[in-house]
Amino acid sequence: MAGSVPFAGLLGLLLVSALPGVLGDRPSPDLRAHPGGHAQVGPEATEPRRRSPPKDQREWARAGALPLGALYTAAVVAFVLYKCLQGKDEAAVLQEEEGKKESSQSEQQLAHLTQQLAQTEQHLNNLMAQLDPLFERPARASEYEASDHPPAVARQQAKQGCGRSRTSVEDLPREDPPGDEDPPGEQDPSGMKTEPGKEDSLKLEDLPTVEAPRDPQGSQNNDYRHNKGDDHSHWRYGGDPPWPQVSPACAGRFQSPVDIRPELAAFCRALQPPELLGFELPKLPELRLRNNGHTVQLTLPPGLEMALGPGREYRALQLHLHWGAAGRPGSEHTVDGHRFPAEIHVVHLSTAFAKVDEALGRPGGLAVLAAFLQEGPEENSAYEQLLSHLEEITEEDSETWVPGLDVSALLPSDLSRYFRYEGSLTTPPCAQGVIWTVFNQTVRLSAKQLHTLSGSLWGPDDSQLQLNFRARQPLNGRIIEASFLTGTESSPRTVEPVHLNSCLAAGDILALVFGLLFAVTSIAFLVQMRRQQRFRSGTKGNVSYHPAEVTETVA
Repeated sequence: MAGSVPFAGLLGLLLVSALPGVLGDRPSPDLRAHPGGHAQVGPEATEPRRRSPPKDQREWARAGALPLGALYTAAVVAFVLYKCLQGKDEAAVLQEEEGKKESSQSEQQLAHLTQQLAQTEQHLNNLMAQLDPLFERPARASEYEASDHPPAVARQQAKQGCGRSRTSVEDLPREDPPGDEDPPGEQDPSGMKTEPGKEDSLKLEDLPTVEAPRDPQGSQNNDYRHNKGDDHSHWRYGGDPPWPQVSPACAGRFQSPVDIRPELAAFCRALQPPELLGFELPKLPELRLRNNGHTVQLTLPPGLEMALGPGREYRALQLHLHWGAAGRPGSEHTVDGHRFPAEIHVVHLSTAFAKVDEALGRPGGLAVLAAFLQEGPEENSAYEQLLSHLEEITEEDSETWVPGLDVSALLPSDLSRYFRYEGSLTTPPCAQGVIWTVFNQTVRLSAKQLHTLSGSLWGPDDSQLQLNFRARQPLNGRIIEASFLTGTESSPRTVEPVHLNSCLAAGDILALVFGLLFAVTSIAFLVQMRRQQRFRSGTKGNVSYHPAEVTETVA
């Protein structure tokens, strides 16, 4: 519409310029009166007398034509200047778009090179895993070497262009050695100390808080020890014997938990939010809540389905928690070396396997949803449905039955932002190949609820069940993926937007103004033309003819 404005302005200018000629003075013939009593008959005697236009109409035409013409001229000049300035803005916008395209192409090339580097490193990891038994490991390593496979997640996502080798063991010089456990009441290893009260300021990529009662979950698979068995009685947190003696897989290269460094995580666009189905359980049938001496575990019924993507479907088995003690945070995973007060795990079994034993040690056989619990000002009603029953299972190996609940209410409200890596179960048998999803959003519990969690249960040898978390394990070249942009390098740049909409709006306004002026001028022109026609037709009716009288004079 704005493109027709110059034409409308020029046309209006021509019309207004023509008004003086149309509305100006025009000659008005008149009947000539002959002096004396009698006039001579001639051709002029029959010419009609016409009235001249009123003086006020002529003055209005002269006075109105010049301002309208000047107004149109100024409007056209202003619009031409505006289009020139807008042309400069459009050129700047086009130049900026070209710069963005070049930058995008450079980023794609860099991502391609990074992908190639990641694949190369994966090949090196495979080679190292094959050479380790020959040079470094004792003879017993052959018992669990089969589980030391390169991470399936890294291999699969490297094919998708997601993996970038940015997080390695060299990046984490302060990690614990494999199999080293944190005894109850003992501080974290040197260089990784977590001060009391600092967990609320931890930096999980500027962790948002959740006011609603929701929290993520993820856990190792404890279905293999629903009952107190041999494995259960032969290991404990911070005690003898060392876990690799209980299960050789606990000394594997790809163990969990790990320290998450958001600024080093590799962004992967292919990661989609986990899909949950059937997590809203009715009150009946009731669920079994059990103190197994290591944690509190809620057994989940069949029908809770979870999908990590096409062809990667799982069913939920159980959920459990890990916590610390008074003034001591107890999450298993850490963020930049910091622990949270507690952590919840929901364990899932791949639908490709019928039993847990078949999935142990198989890449992607188990999947865990994990989230951090943090102190908040209000009570979490979803977690209260579990915590209110802890007084019924204070003793080791005791259990109770609780009404069904909405398990999805324990999850964070934002399931789209998370970290993904391949690790292991965090308790014996420490089977590897577990797909971990650690959510970026925390869940808040009141201080009273956290105190109830850490101070209500008792474990082996009549000891209070506290600090039930495993020490951090080295990444050993594994890649931690992120479903969102993290850190400084991969964070989106802030670019000032070009307000093209406002420019278009200004052009539309000018076009409307010019159009209205043209319409008003056209209407005025037509009205004046109509009046002029009426005036001309009126003069014809007022013509009077006076026949000449011939008088003969007798000499």
